Amino acid sequence: MPDRPQPQFDPSEAEARRASHLRAFRRNQILGLVLFAAAILAWWYFHANKSWIWTPGWWRP
Repeated sequence: MPDRPQPQFDPSEAEARRASHLRAFRRNQILGLVLFAAAILAWWYFHANKSWIWTPGWWRP
């Protein structure tokens, strides 16, 4: 039984697939950095002295 012919390699399809994977990787990388920064800010907020962040009378003009 002869082997079925394989489709010819198309470099444009491979480049498009690689580009889409790179976009997804960069998007996930940026999302991870934003979440990491948010975690650092949340930790800083809950561990800082509240009078340094919210000084008395900060809501009044």
